[in-house]
Amino acid sequence: MVQFKASDIAKAVSKENKIEEAPLRDLYWVSFRINEADRDDYHEVYKDFEDTIVNIFAINGQIWKETTSFIVFRSNFDIDTISIALKTVIDDNIDLFIIRKMNYRTARICGNNNSPLINQMIPYLITI
Repeated sequence: MVQFKASDIAKAVSKENKIEEAPLRDLYWVSFRINEADRDDYHEVYKDFEDTIVNIFAINGQIWKETTSFIVFRSNFDIDTISIALKTVIDDNIDLFIIRKMNYRTARICGNNNSPLINQMIPYLITI
């Protein structure tokens, strides 16, 4: 699996590449698990995942990350743009993230999810 760094993603989502931003500042939360056991680059991948959110998608100052592997942020980007970019950072055979757009029935999940319970709990969840 090819993984990308936050700097690569920044280039891909820049205005020069004409990816449209959503008109409103939507509120999202994302929870993630980067598998430490099966890789040598755990800290790098974890940092790139966070950096992708903090430095590319989050509006300056509109981020909360006081707990481990959980981030709340405001963004001008839509959930699919964010999800696809985050998918490129992880190895979806061993890592996992779930993201939800608050106040909407919109959520995405990506990666190694061994429990179908989440799809029962969040019926509008889409796997990417």
